[in-house]
Amino acid sequence: MAVTIFDGPLVKILIGGDCTPIHNYNLIQPSVVPMPIRVEHQITHNSHKLYTFRGIVYCRLCGYSAKSTLRGLAIKCNGREGGTTHGQKVLDNIAKNNLPPGMGCWPEGHKATRNKTKS
Repeated sequence: MAVTIFDGPLVKILIGGDCTPIHNYNLIQPSVVPMPIRVEHQITHNSHKLYTFRGIVYCRLCGYSAKSTLRGLAIKCNGREGGTTHGQKVLDNIAKNNLPPGMGCWPEGHKATRNKTKS
């Protein structure tokens, strides 16, 4: 029988430590998010390939994105073939350094430039 001990020094550091904002990884190009994300009672589904760019977390496969809530990132990823038109527009816009559709400005802490192109 395997026993897991939750009383080691590393666990105490992890539990008592400060959270690191994932949106500060890289402001120049998308960066991999190497772990699941929890927002309130939701956690990202492990089937998504999570990336972050300028404060937005998104799936590099389906294009679901999140600025403050997880929504589609909490359910199973449909991949490129099962993605939506909106998801493809998200991926296209991020590749061009433009805001994803439906977002008026980048999240707080990033240059609050408005998207000048229609999506």
